[in-house]
Amino acid sequence: MSQSETAPTNPPLYFPTIPTSREYVHAGCGGRTTISGGDFLRLVNPRDQATKTFCAACGQLATFDQFSWIDTGENLAAYRQRLATLPPHSGKRVWWVRPLVVIGPTLLLALILEIVMRFKSANDRPGAGLQMGAMIGFLGGAGTVILMNRANPIDYRAYR
Repeated sequence: MSQSETAPTNPPLYFPTIPTSREYVHAGCGGRTTISGGDFLRLVNPRDQATKTFCAACGQLATFDQFSWIDTGENLAAYRQRLATLPPHSGKRVWWVRPLVVIGPTLLLALILEIVMRFKSANDRPGAGLQMGAMIGFLGGAGTVILMNRANPIDYRAYR
């Protein structure tokens, strides 16, 4: 027997396509439950506060350690703990981009407004354009970062 025949294989980390439902088995009764929709999203999200799930076969509400995925055999509690250790954005975003999104518009608007206000009136308060530009740029940059965070939330259903 060759080494490749005896070596255990690990399933891929991701499903080829994101499933809309998944099935788990209850250790207490052996019953199977198919979960989908919002309940599925909450169950697979390790940052969600849920601690229990429902068995459709026996009607019992039990902790995640009492259930396992049918397709992988992994315990739901272990599954959620494993997903909680993954990087929040799987390396798709670089950490230094967000501060630049805030700082860049802040500096640019501050300089532009200061130049415009000084050109417009020599009697204006010095630095008023810098202050206004900094405030508007910071708020705009911070708003952009908030939108970036919401634009691509992690879909934990993709993980096996």
